[in-house]
Amino acid sequence: MNNKISQNDNFIFSNTKQIFCKKGQIILRAEDNISDVYYIKNGYVREFFLSRDGRELTTSIFKPLDIFPLFWIVGKNSSEYNFETLTDVEMLRVSREKILEYLKHDPQFFLKLISRLINRLDAFNERIKYMVFKNASVKVASILLLLSERFGVKRKGEIYIQIPLAHKDIASLIGIARETASLEMKKFEKKGIYISLKHHILIKKMRLLKKATIMD
Repeated sequence: MNNKISQNDNFIFSNTKQIFCKKGQIILRAEDNISDVYYIKNGYVREFFLSRDGRELTTSIFKPLDIFPLFWIVGKNSSEYNFETLTDVEMLRVSREKILEYLKHDPQFFLKLISRLINRLDAFNERIKYMVFKNASVKVASILLLLSERFGVKRKGEIYIQIPLAHKDIASLIGIARETASLEMKKFEKKGIYISLKHHILIKKMRLLKKATIMD
């Protein structure tokens, strides 16, 4: 089944409010009451957890054609997660009531949402495995591989990751200190695995990156 959500789902996106957000803007904060959901037309948004001592863990990144938050599907009106733009973002805001009404007319739309939720849970579970059991080098290599698969585009045999990423963003995705992430990233850069292009990552040696994800 094609789980892509698009504006071809005309009913749900008709007469919706279009909003624009600058990079670094918080869209939803933890414990906010959820009355609307958002459909991304352009840009990227991250979902993250903020601990009491100020540490961040990025749990998911949403891209164009994604809809968020998804936890309202299981009946939650608020959560412990925050949502922040990683780039300038153009979105459509849709009321929760309108989506619930739409589900009555098109059960396939509900299946699309469930499919996306399951895919995200699978990806997060995979990330948890190497966050717990692997060393810092393998963690960094694994997240670079995941990002290249989900957000990368091919350019003459190389992979350009479309999301702007600083070392602190890499650290937040895998639960390590920024200094540790910087150290491992510099090692990979010296090996020629990637180069940095204005806060974007270009993977030049995919074979070496995949090899680096394997822990002896």
